[in-house]
Amino acid sequence: MKKAVILFSVLFFISNLAFAQSKKEVKKNNIRSSMVVDLENGKTLNNKKTVFDKNGETLEETDYDKDGAQKTFRKYKYNKDGDVTEEEVTDSKTNVVEKHTYKYIALG
Repeated sequence: MKKAVILFSVLFFISNLAFAQSKKEVKKNNIRSSMVVDLENGKTLNNKKTVFDKNGETLEETDYDKDGAQKTFRKYKYNKDGDVTEEEVTDSKTNVVEKHTYKYIALG
């Protein structure tokens, strides 16, 4: 059983790498969102959802727990240069858990 869990974990990691979209690919292919799901005992469970803007920047990321219920929600804001200026993390009850504000010097 332990070997099966390790094998599944490795396969899951490899599949995430294979299907991960770069910012350039997201913009080129006009991708607006992506969803990662797990198939367990014939049930489809949400794992992660990502929403992109027209420039391929990540606007929102939703992470789900092992039962497919929303665990955390991240929202990003960007400046005109495409740098993250704000990141806000909320829990499943929409309570703000973390909020980060980023400032950049003239050199970026």
